[in-house]
Amino acid sequence: STKVEMGKEIEGLDDRVIKAFAMVSNKRFVALDDQNKLTAHSKDHKPVTLDIPGLEGDIKSLSLDEKHNLHALTSTGGLYCLPKETWQSTKLGDQLRARWTPV
Repeated sequence: STKVEMGKEIEGLDDRVIKAFAMVSNKRFVALDDQNKLTAHSKDHKPVTLDIPGLEGDIKSLSLDEKHNLHALTSTGGLYCLPKETWQSTKLGDQLRARWTPV
């Protein structure tokens, strides 16, 4: 038999319309809303806004590879990558140095 339960609301997604999502687990994921705000979520930290340069166009879809690097497909048809160490970091310095790289 199948049992469905409602869990706790995910912190940082309230009042946002999510249009793209990539999930490592129920403890770590990224979300993009209709205002093009990209956020990284971790069970142990508050959500972090990923305002990282290097993209041409708007993000249309997100995915993760087997090493948990984040990939974004943009409205211009570009495919970009953000390393796991960058999007999962909670250190401001790591995010300030970060850039999306074309694939």
